[in-house]
Amino acid sequence: MANIANNKDKNSVANGNPPSATLINLKSDPLSNKLIKTNKLYTMRLIYPGS
Repeated sequence: MANIANNKDKNSVANGNPPSATLINLKSDPLSNKLIKTNKLYTMRLIYPGS
């Protein structure tokens, strides 16, 4: 997994918005990238249940 520097960065990643400092690491890390995409899809389903 990408190294996350501080709590602000952790929250950004949890919200599906990688902080600029770790953006390159996340893009090159297939697992992190997949988790972010999966989290976005799950969030979309919560907001738009029919999609």
